[in-house]
Amino acid sequence: MEKLENFLKKRQNPILSLILAAVGAVLFAFSVIAAAKPVKADYPAAAGLLTLIAAVCAVIPLISFLIIVVKKTDTVRVFVISAVMLSLITTLVIPINCAPDEWTHYTNAYNYSNKLMGKGAVKNNEPITLRNCDSLFFSHDIGPEKYTEVINGFELFTDDTEEVRIILAEVTSSPFYVYTPQIIAITFGRLIHLGAVPTYYLARLLNIALYILIVAVALKKIPFGKTAMAIIALFPVTLQQTASASTDPFINAMAFLVIALCLELIYNKEKISVRDTVPLIVVSVILAPCKLVYFAIPFITWLIPKDRFDKRSVRIFTKYIVPLFSVASLVFFQLHNILGYTDSQPEVTLISDVPTYSFSFIFTNPKEFILMLLRTVKVFDFFFIESMISSPLGWLQIECSELIAVIITIALAASLIPSDKNELIPDIRRTDRLWSLMIAGGTALLVILSMFSAWTPSDSPIILGVQGRYFLPVLPLIIPVIYSKSLSAPESLKRYALFVAVNISMYTMLNAMCAAVSI
Repeated sequence: MEKLENFLKKRQNPILSLILAAVGAVLFAFSVIAAAKPVKADYPAAAGLLTLIAAVCAVIPLISFLIIVVKKTDTVRVFVISAVMLSLITTLVIPINCAPDEWTHYTNAYNYSNKLMGKGAVKNNEPITLRNCDSLFFSHDIGPEKYTEVINGFELFTDDTEEVRIILAEVTSSPFYVYTPQIIAITFGRLIHLGAVPTYYLARLLNIALYILIVAVALKKIPFGKTAMAIIALFPVTLQQTASASTDPFINAMAFLVIALCLELIYNKEKISVRDTVPLIVVSVILAPCKLVYFAIPFITWLIPKDRFDKRSVRIFTKYIVPLFSVASLVFFQLHNILGYTDSQPEVTLISDVPTYSFSFIFTNPKEFILMLLRTVKVFDFFFIESMISSPLGWLQIECSELIAVIITIALAASLIPSDKNELIPDIRRTDRLWSLMIAGGTALLVILSMFSAWTPSDSPIILGVQGRYFLPVLPLIIPVIYSKSLSAPESLKRYALFVAVNISMYTMLNAMCAAVSI
């Protein structure tokens, strides 16, 4: 409170506060005029919801200014407060079943809930048992009709619990524990006859809570680059994933935590014991099977200097057993899918009747494959960056301004400049930078290869299906790659970078809301 009182005594700060309050009012008016007012006549319920979202967003500039710039709240707390506000707004802006692949993940979680309740789980293209009220959310088209459908369909408790059967189109390869928040929410909702909409949103809210908790731990553990990781964790695309019922929040958060724990051992531990390694083993074993392409992240442990270990056995255990456990966990949960990738018989995709490429093409036509990679990068270069940061949102329906991605990229770059005081600036070796870059680049290549074999028709000259959001789990690896003692900036730069990132993410959701009602 003392800092706040001092702030209020300074002439320029009240002026800035008034400016930010005015900005909030303008944003609110803009949103109401651009979104709520045009749909009020035909969709009054949707108009009310959009007005509420705009009103909440209007106060974020002032709140974020107070906690980030004035009170200079630590990064972890800023992240938690900002993530709560922004993710709750996002889950309203992006209606249920409108985030990418959300219905697939929700029904997979429902499948596990059935197994937990003794109803048995099913495989691909088999009927799954759902409550009738839970089977009505197939549409992922965002628009005023969707908002109205969700609002009008809201009932706290329901009698519509008659079981129906629908085809489970796709069973994801992720292990069951990735769906823990959704399984708990769905099972709890079914047991107490919670309505379909509250049950769905409960799954989202538990996902949000788990994501914020894990990322907050990661931010506490990472020895440097806290602001950069917080900005990445608050990207608009990251928020959309976080505020959905998919597995992405869990995977992103666990990847961030693995990277943070590894960097802590490399740069912030004088002597490493086996006890220091146990949390990393647990998190790595959990992360590796979630998606095959992210298995290499724990190999950052190879960068831990030898002089951090008192015993050779501890060094071997930390640097080599951790990645080995990670790979073993991957094989245990994903052996069937790994063997499936070696199948020489390609499948057709959802976008074409033409079979996909097989991995044998890479070895029989290496030159053409390299040309495909180059053409793909040339065609989708900025799209990869934009779709990792801010756009498109919804089921790839809502296009936001490219300027948003540019501004957030600048804020991220500013956060990677060490402060000129009160900050640990580690001695990052060239080998550290190179190895971190190789893991990030190798993971990106695995993502592209997965889309090459699972999504790209064999008559396509470029690789299709790759989106920047798939690169998010390894993006924090840019921290050890870019961080350098040769640069420094005032400590306030990081705070302003975080302030800008929070508010641009908020504006992106307002922008998405306005776009949604006109789609």
